[in-house]
Amino acid sequence: MSSLKSKQMMKAVQWEGKPFQVSVNEVPIPKITNPLDAIVRLTSSAICGSDLHTYHGRIDTNAGLTFGHECIGIVEEVGSDVTTIKEGDRVVVTAVIVKDLDNGEEEMIGGYGVGDYGIPTEQINGGQAQFMRIPFANSSLLVLPPGDEFELDYLLLADVWPTAWFCLESAGQVLGDVVVVFGAGMICPFIEYVILC
Repeated sequence: MSSLKSKQMMKAVQWEGKPFQVSVNEVPIPKITNPLDAIVRLTSSAICGSDLHTYHGRIDTNAGLTFGHECIGIVEEVGSDVTTIKEGDRVVVTAVIVKDLDNGEEEMIGGYGVGDYGIPTEQINGGQAQFMRIPFANSSLLVLPPGDEFELDYLLLADVWPTAWFCLESAGQVLGDVVVVFGAGMICPFIEYVILC
């Protein structure tokens, strides 16, 4: 698509390698490096508490890593083996990168724009940028209706909503349960909302 082919550089929010040191830098636009990759032009990106862990220097993070794992955008280019999306699709980018295995299971490869949480995964540039490379795009992108209606609502599907849902499932909660949630941040209100729906 024209917006990708006419540009070589983009802006990205990057970790500089020390606590509280983040900057907006000009970096090359990512390219497809694997037939299962896609390139997404980002239209919205959120800030997560996980970004703050890196910002405060609480977790090991590679210097130069681009922040961001809560993103929505438009597919600009797809690799030759991508079958579930096409150029021009509006998509939510999943917060974690999973690879489909031959036995029907999935393997977690890494997360976008987050450091090392003690799990042996790759640190892959995230979405607080203008463009983003999505590995294993068949299982890492969710197609949305076209347009920009409900953009910020759909953005919650990248991380906040699935995290709240996972918490409820892990605790054995079911629809209609009454729960008390103690805590701060976005996830707690979402847990309450999901359980009441």
